[in-house]
Amino acid sequence: MNNFKSKFLIIFMIFPYLNIHFFMNGSLNEIIYFWTIVSFFASIIVFLKMNKKLDSLDILLACYFTFTILISFIRGTLSFGVFYSIISLYGIILFLKFCLKANVFATMYSLYWLYVSVAIVNFLSMLMHSSSLENDFYFLGGKNVIQMTILPTIFIIFIYSYLVKKKLTKLNLTLIIICLISMQLSKSGTALVITLLIIIFFFIYKKNIISFGHYLFVYTVLFFSIVIFRIQEKAFNSFISGYLDKEVTFTGRTYLWDIALNKIRDSWLVGYGRGNSVISSNSYMLSNHLNEVHNGVLELLLSIGFFGLALFVLILLLVKNQLNRYKKHIFSTLLSFSIFLYMTVGLSESIFNRFEFWLLLTLAYSIESLVNATDSKLNSDRRIRFRC
Repeated sequence: MNNFKSKFLIIFMIFPYLNIHFFMNGSLNEIIYFWTIVSFFASIIVFLKMNKKLDSLDILLACYFTFTILISFIRGTLSFGVFYSIISLYGIILFLKFCLKANVFATMYSLYWLYVSVAIVNFLSMLMHSSSLENDFYFLGGKNVIQMTILPTIFIIFIYSYLVKKKLTKLNLTLIIICLISMQLSKSGTALVITLLIIIFFFIYKKNIISFGHYLFVYTVLFFSIVIFRIQEKAFNSFISGYLDKEVTFTGRTYLWDIALNKIRDSWLVGYGRGNSVISSNSYMLSNHLNEVHNGVLELLLSIGFFGLALFVLILLLVKNQLNRYKKHIFSTLLSFSIFLYMTVGLSESIFNRFEFWLLLTLAYSIESLVNATDSKLNSDRRIRFRC
């Protein structure tokens, strides 16, 4: 398959998984849903035809998603929508892994132009939006949803720029600044923190001083400090209420966490199944009737219990091992930090079922292909200069 066909296929396959708010209403939603179905079957066909061998991640993902389906079926929460969302996510991950292995440049080119285009359209929608309501919606959705697409976009730009030019070019720096401004305009408290961390990262990322294992440790400390021990209510009250102008309850999220923690105790091993109504049936005291925990780890515990969480952690450790093989490479630095930031968003949002999170994990697991492609291009450029 030539590069043009490869790029077109990748963009076609991934586009319906972007969860763009603009397409989620009316007849457009039906088109995207049908598009997703076509994409899923196409991804399975491509994978089975071109790559019949499963590696460690494929098998572990199969166990994780199969367990999720099984528990949901046993608990009576397995609707067609839940079943399809699980298997389609697995299918697109397999397809993306194959593409990164078969043609890194075509894959990263496709991801780059797809996500950059979406980010720019969203940025323009924010500039043209005149309303100042609390729950404004833009091209990508509301204030807490925008960062879930913009965040991976920033690091896709980073990686693509280093893959092609061996540095962060002025054009790509400009695109990243647009993404950061978009997160600021969203007025999300989490997005403000993420933006600050990315700006700090700009000044230290070339030093390669923190590994993915360190980030996992930091995230574990943050989870227990914020979600379990509620340190924000004691030590960071002034920062949250002053600088961020937010509540220490994270707009009522801590109440949802309490509901989840109480229910998890009753079914801690296997959870209540994906698509359960635990939160929706117990959040009636809040102003907004919600159906998710607004925390990634608690969402997993509530859905698939500690056994499912253990499988999830094994996937993270498998990715960590891959990143550690190239821990001094710029790609390892970028991907490690990007996953950490996405998990940080997961402290206040249920994000571990989103495609973008698994996209970053897949890129991280495929770091060998990224590094080899960079080395190959570098050697090719040297040979061309030598001939000249």
